[in-house]
Amino acid sequence: MALLMWLVGLFTGIAGVKIYGWVKEGKLECQWYHWIIGVLWYLLGMFVIGFVGVSFAEGEPQAAGMAILIFGGVFLVVTVLLYRFVFAKQIKTAA
Repeated sequence: MALLMWLVGLFTGIAGVKIYGWVKEGKLECQWYHWIIGVLWYLLGMFVIGFVGVSFAEGEPQAAGMAILIFGGVFLVVTVLLYRFVFAKQIKTAA
């Protein structure tokens, strides 16, 4: 679990630097509510990863599977909506 969280932290840092670079170059323009939605999306993703990891560590694979099904499904829906309404519009205007 420690290695998994280390990898999550590493990828978070890489993504943060990349997003900061896009914002600084003007390729990505985010309103204040985009940042709030993005932070909530990130926290939901961390919850899913943590819940599944802890469930497996406690020997409860059925709880982990249900967490992937329910919370992971919600995470995927929020991911699609976030991309559709925040990033897709900016990609079209930049082209």
